[in-house]
Amino acid sequence: MLVLRNLLCLAACGSLAAATRSAHRPVIDLGYEIYQAVEEGNLTKSYYTFSNIRYAAPPVGDLRWREAEAPQENRTAIQSNPDVITCPQGTPSWQIRTSSQLNGYLETGIVPNVSFANLTSLLQTGQEDCLFLDVLVPRKVYDHVRNGSKVPVLVWIHGGGFTTGSKTDFGSPRTLLNRAVEHDEPVIYVALNYRVGAFGFLSGPSFESEGGLLNAGLLDQHKALQWIQNNIHRFGGDKGQVTVFGESGGSGSILHHITAGGGSIEPLFNRAILQSPAYFPYRSTQEKENAFNLFLGHANVTSIADARSLSSEALIAANAQSIGETLPYASPIYGPTPDGDLVLHDPKVHLARGEFAQSLEIITAYNSDEGLVLVPTIHTDAEYHSFLEAILSNANASTIAYIVDTLYPPTFDGSQGYTTQFQRVAKTAGDLIIDCNAVAAGLAFGSRARGYYFSTYPGIHVQDISYTFYNPESKGSYSLVDTGAVNVTVANVLQDYIAGFAVRGDMESEEDGLENEIPSYSPWGTMVRLDSEGIELIRDPGLDERCRWWASGVYNGVSA
Repeated sequence: MLVLRNLLCLAACGSLAAATRSAHRPVIDLGYEIYQAVEEGNLTKSYYTFSNIRYAAPPVGDLRWREAEAPQENRTAIQSNPDVITCPQGTPSWQIRTSSQLNGYLETGIVPNVSFANLTSLLQTGQEDCLFLDVLVPRKVYDHVRNGSKVPVLVWIHGGGFTTGSKTDFGSPRTLLNRAVEHDEPVIYVALNYRVGAFGFLSGPSFESEGGLLNAGLLDQHKALQWIQNNIHRFGGDKGQVTVFGESGGSGSILHHITAGGGSIEPLFNRAILQSPAYFPYRSTQEKENAFNLFLGHANVTSIADARSLSSEALIAANAQSIGETLPYASPIYGPTPDGDLVLHDPKVHLARGEFAQSLEIITAYNSDEGLVLVPTIHTDAEYHSFLEAILSNANASTIAYIVDTLYPPTFDGSQGYTTQFQRVAKTAGDLIIDCNAVAAGLAFGSRARGYYFSTYPGIHVQDISYTFYNPESKGSYSLVDTGAVNVTVANVLQDYIAGFAVRGDMESEEDGLENEIPSYSPWGTMVRLDSEGIELIRDPGLDERCRWWASGVYNGVSA
């Protein structure tokens, strides 16, 4: 009898426990769909998580390579899906090969020989129906929504070279958000997916003539930001206090929104944190056409119309192949491209001209050795010259010659910031793809900008993400390069800066050891140096002739 009673309790009590847990998870009605916070296994957590909220219709079938449409109404069930959802992914195999050799290089200083023969596709994963976002809201905020509670909103736009990444790839924001609560300055956190690779950034004359949409990934981001404007009040968020932050391609995307339409399109946010703002030089018309044809070839079709009729599996594989099998900086390079509307010119050019959303406040930031993981290993002048021709497909011979002979001359005594060809190409790529974007933003925004310079060894690209999303259980580096244990003090300071900026528009932490208020970027290019050896104020090391030249846009055929 006791056994029977226990069996009955296992069924009934289990259902009761599930119902009790469900009752503790709030439900929110968005009009078109109804969502319930996901079960996280511990009801004492300080945040509710609403996972995988649909902000756009599935971009599949005839909606491929078109602007995302509003989601259809579906009120037949309450949505509560904790699954990890990513858009279709692709990773350059050459970059993986190079990065895997860098631990030895950092230990010995010997530049490895890396072969880029027989490159293969990687990351044939993800799903096309991926336009979702997550909302994490403090319980105390959500529980007082009916009383008119409104707090600032912090929006994460992920990076990944415009070919990979997702809203959940870089770890949990809980420690970051808990620090904000500890300072009695809670924020709501939103993270979003957007189309990447061939799904989000395919281009070329034939692609356009067939009705393909340029910069679909950027437009996805804009749609998600519009969703926030329309809906974040339901969670207790203030649509008038939205701060976007992102790293690498996410931050490069934000720069494109800041300069959208040459400053004529108002961004849907008030503040921006630009962590290593990265984007690639715009490709020549021929390179874009080559990339388009390569993708179609891998999909075994000859037109966008045919591609729209294919299965997701076929297109996901073609996307991964077109990215993974490409030689360093050969076509395709997916990313933002001029479209005559949202993207007119390189953001650096718009910033230099004063063509941007000047009412914003920003933090601009970059790392001390961004380029090391972004370039192939090279050993000779000829290889350096070939790299420039590949990555600067719009540049003419005289421009390439100026870079080679004057801007980054073959002088290896350390006076130019490098002692080997590999350091030379890393410095060039770091300046071109990231550093000078950050410098241009700081100079343009001036007194409305703050800045930090992350130099904790080795200071490589994406290393600071382990600090942005630091928590004691985090895995550490998001790179194949061993960057060592996270310095907890530096992580705490950076998280204080991020959360505090979203609330107050300044950078402040009781743990940074700085006695005075951190000044604005202008007029001296002042930044906070975040280093495990100490935190101090410095002058931006990127304020030099090189960044002034890159900001001119000459290499893209335009001028500031």
